[in-house]
This record gives sequence, structure tokens and C-alpha cells, in this order.
Amino acid sequence: MDDLELLREFATTNSEQVFARLVARYSDLVHLAALRQEQLGIAKMNYLKTWMGAITQYALDKSTNDPSDFEDAMPYMPPQIRDKFSQDQFQIVFKGNLKTLTNPERTIVIAEKHPTRTSSGNWVRAYGFADGHFEIHSAPTQEGFAGCEKERLITTVSSQ
Repeated sequence: MDDLELLREFATTNSEQVFARLVARYSDLVHLAALRQEQLGIAKMNYLKTWMGAITQYALDKSTNDPSDFEDAMPYMPPQIRDKFSQDQFQIVFKGNLKTLTNPERTIVIAEKHPTRTSSGNWVRAYGFADGHFEIHSAPTQEGFAGCEKERLITTVSSQ
């Protein structure tokens, strides 16, 4: 039986045996999709870690505000990977001086520009915080990140 025939039979009979055959055919595919999502999450975290390292080094070297874009921080990226990092997926959302923050663990510095949809239907968005930690948040809708971001986005801090 091909897949369409199996699906039709399952839809009409609700047979556990037919369902088991479908699961057996596609379990590897589902498992690979889950692994891919996990790998994408890890890649996002590594990406944020590298950029936050460059931004932090920039902040230590400069007495003015932190970089307003990735080009400013690019010289602080490890030379062997500078050309491998795209600036399209993330944006620097913090404008100010990291040294003046009173609660850096709650301040987003880098945010993914657009959330991505997972195979479960939820949306995820990655963030890098001023204290160097990273988080991936999940929400049922693309608009579901507004509350978290409202609490953690500080767009301007004095450059004292």
C-alpha cells in the first residue's frame, strides 16, 4: 500500500495497525526533523555567543556607547570566522553603554530579527543578554514575544 492508501484506510477505519505502519514509515523523518531543530537552536546559541563576545570586547576597549551595528563589532570577531557570520538574522537592539546597566541579566542586546516556526507549530526567537547569557523563547504566535521583550528591551542608556 502506498501512503495515500494507508492514510485513507486509517481515516475510514481508525486502525491501529495502519497507524503503526505509517509511524514506522515516517518515524525516522520525524526524528531527523526534531534533531534538525535542536541543531538550529544550538547554532543560534553559538552565533549569539560569538557576537556577544565581540560586542563585550568592543565595550571594554571603547569608553563610548556599545556598537550600534555588527560592522562596529566585526573587528573583534575571531579572524578565522569573520566572513562566515551573516548579519541578516540578528539585530543589535540595545543602544547605550553596557557598563552603565544595573541589571544586565535582564537586558536584551541582540535579538533574532524574525521568529522561526518549529515543527510543533510554535514560534521561537533567540536573544543575547548584556550579562552574556542567551535564551530561546517559544510562543504560540509571532506576536507572543511582546511581553518578554517589553520587560527586557532597553533601547537607550546614557553613555556615562
